[in-house]
Amino acid sequence: MSREVRYIEVAAEEVPLREREAAAGAVSWAVLDLEMPPPRIRWFGPCAPTAGELLAGMAGTANMPPPPEDSFEQDGRIRGYVSPQDPGTIWIHAGMGRVQAAVTALHESLHSWQHSLMGPSRGPLEFAGREEQAAAYANASREIARSIANSSTEGA
Repeated sequence: MSREVRYIEVAAEEVPLREREAAAGAVSWAVLDLEMPPPRIRWFGPCAPTAGELLAGMAGTANMPPPPEDSFEQDGRIRGYVSPQDPGTIWIHAGMGRVQAAVTALHESLHSWQHSLMGPSRGPLEFAGREEQAAAYANASREIARSIANSSTEGA
């Protein structure tokens, strides 16, 4: 059983330029390849416990303060995410480097495209099938992602 991990949005300006460019380039390629509307890119990173949570935990208090606003939890660590509530936005984990950001952008772009064609997944079996399809798409496009990532802003 995986442990829940909390994440929070990272401002795009805090993500290295080459990483942002690689993800944007990969999304642009997927938009052309899949003939889909361009999804918006947002970035996230780990969200540490708040001081209130640490104090409540140390004191053994049952009244845990709420998590930080705009944070979200996932079962285990993730590289990217598309919310069923906002499938036109892809979330990418900041700080993975430009090649992995591009690969993740391709994977998540396919999820956005899947949602636009079929709506949200219905049940764990369909979810697993979509995940497998997105992984295969990103894997088949890995060299394209590498090329996009290596062509972003020379010298930056």
